[in-house]
Amino acid sequence: GVFHSHPTSAAYPSPTDVEADLDPAWLNVIVSLADAPEVRAFWIRDGNVAEEALIPVGEERTSFF
Repeated sequence: GVFHSHPTSAAYPSPTDVEADLDPAWLNVIVSLADAPEVRAFWIRDGNVAEEALIPVGEERTSFF
């Protein structure tokens, strides 16, 4: 995967992020510092963005969707 920060914007892939995505197999993790720190993860495939749930260590996943 790949990660980077958005110091002044939301933790969501920007158009530049989508255009620059090199490999659809990479999970893109974005940290926003715009307000309270926020971490989100996304798959980017063929220009489409889909969010992946992040499960904190020690918490159980209750669903796969």
